[in-house]
Amino acid sequence: MGDQVQFSRLPARVVLVHLRNSSDVEMCHKLSSALENFFALACGMSGQCRLPFFGLILLRSQPQMLLPLQHVKGNFTRIYSALVELKSIADDFGSWTSDSVCENMSIVGLGIQEAITTFERQAAGFWSQLEIILFTSVSPTAVAHSIGPVIKGLNLHSFQKVQIIQVKDSRACEWLSEELTFLGNDRQSPLADEPSEIGEMIEILHIDSHPLSLQSFFMGWMHDFAADSEHLHIVFGSGLRIRVDVQERILNTQNFPFHQNFVLGCNPQSLKPIMTSGGMKTSSAEIQRLEVIGRVATDAICDSLLFGNPLIVRSTTCWKIDWDELEQNQQHFQALCHLLNQQKQSLVMKLNQRDTNKLTGQYIQGYANNSALNPNQSSSPSGHFVLMPSTSCTMLLKSVCVNELLLPVDIPGLDQPTEESLTAVTAAMDKVTVMPGYNPLQMQSGLFESLIAQLAKNFPKNQQQSNARRSTAPDEKLAPNLATNRKRLYDNTSTNRLKLSTNHTRGSWSVLDFPTEL
Repeated sequence: MGDQVQFSRLPARVVLVHLRNSSDVEMCHKLSSALENFFALACGMSGQCRLPFFGLILLRSQPQMLLPLQHVKGNFTRIYSALVELKSIADDFGSWTSDSVCENMSIVGLGIQEAITTFERQAAGFWSQLEIILFTSVSPTAVAHSIGPVIKGLNLHSFQKVQIIQVKDSRACEWLSEELTFLGNDRQSPLADEPSEIGEMIEILHIDSHPLSLQSFFMGWMHDFAADSEHLHIVFGSGLRIRVDVQERILNTQNFPFHQNFVLGCNPQSLKPIMTSGGMKTSSAEIQRLEVIGRVATDAICDSLLFGNPLIVRSTTCWKIDWDELEQNQQHFQALCHLLNQQKQSLVMKLNQRDTNKLTGQYIQGYANNSALNPNQSSSPSGHFVLMPSTSCTMLLKSVCVNELLLPVDIPGLDQPTEESLTAVTAAMDKVTVMPGYNPLQMQSGLFESLIAQLAKNFPKNQQQSNARRSTAPDEKLAPNLATNRKRLYDNTSTNRLKLSTNHTRGSWSVLDFPTEL
């Protein structure tokens, strides 16, 4: 198979908001807030864009283009302005005339046609496919039947699908479940009388209007679901090969400007240059503070939520602290280790940001009337961490995922495999060595050799040859008079021993034994 190109098949997306009555005003506000948060991540991330193009259309008596389809990268200001306008229009719903609201479902078809026209005009030459997402509070089945005739006339090669999302009242749902009900493969198509190709292009979803549910849906756009190639091969020594795909669970904090707030340890960005009393320039790291906010059972922490470099935590031995205070601190640390280990619990902590105005991602210029988006009121996030006990007087500190970094994941159930598969995998597993434990000292990656080979490429060829000669001949720079002394020795005497007291920075030359014949 060829190399996999990540995020190369993500579709351009156009969101249609169907506003029909006053009860939809709250839906518009929640959608706008969830989209603001999502695009703050999408526009603030470095690397390849997870969402190439985005557009926003409001459906009233006529489709109203709030944001023409355009690039997401570098356009947060325009996207934010469109979302603010959406909320403003919804707030004015009470002043709308009857002509401003279209009860007929034909407005949805007009909105889809508008989205397709915009895609063909602005993005078709740059991107391959379009996905339309309709948010509505009416029956999704009725909407699906109304857009069936519209889809028949579409160019299906550049059109991926239409998602009809019915937003339900969060008070009637269990909003903490984070589960989305996908009525696609598990139900009959709402267009059963239409060709299967058209029916498969319509997907119905039911989503709770709670912000967490909406956020989970939009965060799903961060995933790469392209099936052009498998991601990994698991290869056994017997020749069995299992092809798998991988999926992110957490967004990589290294892609954000606040990465240092989510990890601990030696961070070059946190080092401050200082001058010692002797005039020597060095650096010091600011003491970081972790505030304990809760306790949790250690076995209740999912490994997929932990990330970053693990750190071993032990009681400090700083010599600047008073001896009595140091001893008391040691006892407190041992007591904490004992209690956490006894109760099988871990501490949940967050980074205490004392100077929140030092770092900020200023993506917005203006909007000073909104304190949350005022560049003059900058803030930095607080990373969260877990402190896990051990049977010794040390603990393990790791970064843990927070709300903004979590990606939704669909975890399928485990079905009973076939006997043929069980036999094949069992045979392959029986040939794999069973280790008593994982010892990293017995596992070598070849890093040393790779680094040496990589660094050696920077050496000039004449320097490499010189280094090769130095490995077999004395270094004339280290003993500059050695060659002269050897010649004088053989010219003036026949003895084979000479005591030299030539001092050198790498030691002293004492007794040199030379052969009587060269």
